[in-house]
Amino acid sequence: MASAAVAQLYRKASPETRRLVDRLLEQDADDRASADQIGPAYRQGDVALLLGKSKQAVSEDERLLRLEMRSGIVGYPAFQFDGRRLLLGIA
Repeated sequence: MASAAVAQLYRKASPETRRLVDRLLEQDADDRASADQIGPAYRQGDVALLLGKSKQAVSEDERLLRLEMRSGIVGYPAFQFDGRRLLLGIA
């Protein structure tokens, strides 16, 4: 029911708005595909708590693999941790 209403709004939208919606949907699909490949990621504060370090120490730790997300937020893939311990040799 909601998808029919969204489709109707899309059809009534200007070409510029439809292009923007299409682009956002493509970015969302790309983001989901990346998340499926990489898996979950922690934010800097979460990693700091996990490892018992400051956020600054986390940002300066060259052993950590970090990825900048499309949103600009830096994510730390969860696969590089074993519980509260960093698995060495990944980054």
